[in-house]
Amino acid sequence: IISNEQYDENYKAYAHTRADGSIADYFYTSMFGASGSSNKLRSISGQSLAQNLTLPQMVTAASANGSGWNIDSWSRRELIRTLCVLISKSLNSQASFGNGNVNNSANLTAGTLNDKGQFFGYNTENQQVKVFHIESLWGDQLDRVLGLTQNTNGVVYAKMTPEGSGYRTTDVTGYASTGVSFSSYVNGYASKVSCNEYGMIPKGGDGSSSTYFCDLLQTNSLDFIGPACCGYNFSNGSQAGIFGVNFRCYPTRAETWLGCHLSF
Repeated sequence: IISNEQYDENYKAYAHTRADGSIADYFYTSMFGASGSSNKLRSISGQSLAQNLTLPQMVTAASANGSGWNIDSWSRRELIRTLCVLISKSLNSQASFGNGNVNNSANLTAGTLNDKGQFFGYNTENQQVKVFHIESLWGDQLDRVLGLTQNTNGVVYAKMTPEGSGYRTTDVTGYASTGVSFSSYVNGYASKVSCNEYGMIPKGGDGSSSTYFCDLLQTNSLDFIGPACCGYNFSNGSQAGIFGVNFRCYPTRAETWLGCHLSF
């Protein structure tokens, strides 16, 4: 449930909460996937997306832009996902907004949709998609996000704001259990979710590309901390989409298909 004001004391502005606990009137999410290097990440049209960076490197390079900058958080991504359901009246983001660059051999250069409106997509699987002016929320790269993690016991933990110890990436200190847990590896389309103050967290993998939540859920094999990644990448086809969640990428994993969006 979302509102543009605090409807009652149970409504929390998680996506807008700063590290000091104050509430910002708005937040920024980058129009493009992050480009640059381990020194600094930016959101710039015409650039190739940054590749082969670990999660700690992404956080450091995003923070190099100044105080308040980081990579996208789960609470911000979840707000955008919820708004997409609200305006499309659908859980199938690819059918509603466009497939994205999901059946290709590589990432596309940022900015291919500069001359399009705030929402634009194609029925093809090798062109980018834009939602709320944000390019490639799915497709191109699997996006690292902060604030949602599966631990080695299979339990999913969330931290909705950067208050306190911030968004830790190698443990769940300061995080709260979401009530979702996995006793074995899951690799399937999300078929059910836990829906509470931590957002819509997938907990079943028995769906399909056109039923339930229509996007892929992958958990880890209970042998490492798995910070969440969202959206899926240039080779995931119909498995990609705004509800795609992956807990299989340990913090130091670096790949061409792993990236991020910046936020402030």
